[in-house]
Amino acid sequence: MNIKTTRLTNPNGELLSEQISKYKSVFEDDEGYLFWNKKDYTKSFQDVEYPKELTDSELGKITRLTKKVYADTNMIAYRGNGGRIKAYTDEQISGYLELGLRQGRRFLTKMNKLGIIIKHNNKGTTEYYFNPLYYFSNNRINLDLYLICKEQLDKVLQAWVIERYMLLVDED
Repeated sequence: MNIKTTRLTNPNGELLSEQISKYKSVFEDDEGYLFWNKKDYTKSFQDVEYPKELTDSELGKITRLTKKVYADTNMIAYRGNGGRIKAYTDEQISGYLELGLRQGRRFLTKMNKLGIIIKHNNKGTTEYYFNPLYYFSNNRINLDLYLICKEQLDKVLQAWVIERYMLLVDED
């Protein structure tokens, strides 16, 4: 454990405030090295089984596709020109997975039916999101992701969590 002390002084050198922070170093003898703690990632949960209809080949394609999840959005996307986040199109996803367009669309349709990838229409643009039950790129499910994946998430979230989300919807 490291300790950082921050002191704020005025131009005369008089102490105005002092803040002491404790933080873990990147290497702790008893815990080891904090590996790539600032990188983007997706995680899966061991207690969530994949649907039986999912083939090993399809699971491999999904795993490859998780590399295209943008930061903490759970959307299959990239940063385009001008810095805007842009959703991958059917054509781009198919190309990345080395599938023809028809095969790619059939794959995306199946993943959507199985609830692994959610197809979402946002102002005329098709966006694909990983259901956070299967792959998740954050620690918290924000309201937008909850609403996109509501059908799947409501089956596993506690009632009080769903009520809190609904209160947030009512505020908008």
